[in-house]
Amino acid sequence: MDALLSTATQTNHRRSGLLESALMVIEELRTQIDPGDPKWADHLDKIVYVSQTLRAAVEIDRLYR
Repeated sequence: MDALLSTATQTNHRRSGLLESALMVIEELRTQIDPGDPKWADHLDKIVYVSQTLRAAVEIDRLYR
């Protein structure tokens, strides 16, 4: 039982780290994009959506840690 709890705890910490890392990467990408650049026009809304979704997931994860 202790091994199972330990594995679950490690998995939760790994997931938390992955969510936070993904959020940092997408936020960095957002800062590099010029909103007026036409080559990003189709993608910018998706990037913003992913960023908001990841931010919400990170916050929810923090609440349940």
